[in-house]
Amino acid sequence: MLKREIRSFALALLVLSFASMADAQGAYTIDIPGAAFTRVIGLNSQGDICGGVQLNGVRLAFMGSRHSGFTDLTTFAYPGSVFTQCRGMNAEGQLVGTYQSADMNFHAFVKNGPDFISIDVPGASETRGLGINPLGQIVGRYTGRDGKVHGFFLRDGSFLTIDAPGAVATEASGITPQGDIAGIYQDAKGTYHGYVLSKGRFESIDVPGAVHTGTATGGVFMSASDELAGYFQPAGAPSGQFWAWLKLRDGTYHTYVFPGAVDTCFFNINERGDLVGRYVANGVEHGLFIERLGRRPPAQ
Repeated sequence: MLKREIRSFALALLVLSFASMADAQGAYTIDIPGAAFTRVIGLNSQGDICGGVQLNGVRLAFMGSRHSGFTDLTTFAYPGSVFTQCRGMNAEGQLVGTYQSADMNFHAFVKNGPDFISIDVPGASETRGLGINPLGQIVGRYTGRDGKVHGFFLRDGSFLTIDAPGAVATEASGITPQGDIAGIYQDAKGTYHGYVLSKGRFESIDVPGAVHTGTATGGVFMSASDELAGYFQPAGAPSGQFWAWLKLRDGTYHTYVFPGAVDTCFFNINERGDLVGRYVANGVEHGLFIERLGRRPPAQ
């Protein structure tokens, strides 16, 4: 493993040779110095990233560009918030995420350059923003007056509620440029499943052998090239321990655990085939960026 400090973060490169994942790939560890943990969650078509960290006990969002080799990683917070996390970004540089205000309520936000916009589903007790596409369409989740968690789709200023068939809770995790939506839902037995909503039709997604495909906070993401990625709890694994997975266009599933890690999650995928997420090794949570198809490493 080659490891070096680059300004505001540590970048560790490990060249992998898992034929099940791709012919060639590079996995990069992203750690913001001093952070208790780093999670890479958002990813756009160019490979730029955003996510969340904990620094000095404060939960902050961060962003950075692939072109710079992620040497420009910077943290930010929604003004006046006590918690900020970036969950998605588009090619235009718009960011979407969640913040917690001083009254401890959760809200969605969009960041466009230096400007922030707060978003709340009408009547919701909490709203969380999770994904944004190049058209500025936003998806996420909210808790309604009924006390249940629903997905939402925000388009042209109007909110549409998303409830998977038979679900007791639904989350919309991401949206493609074509408007296809991926997310998770929980059934009446308490099991989590993934789904894809395309042209008004729901398709349930279950990783073979999984106890749960995803969790209450996400687990299924879709690229514009129709690949899916996420994380799942394998049979026999302790509760809260996950493996990453990838579903190719031919329908085959492949699982992945970062070498030496006890837990690995994919939080996003783009049409280039890049993957982002996190892994846990020696009790520390690290951010993860995978150049899966070996096109070129960051900053090249």
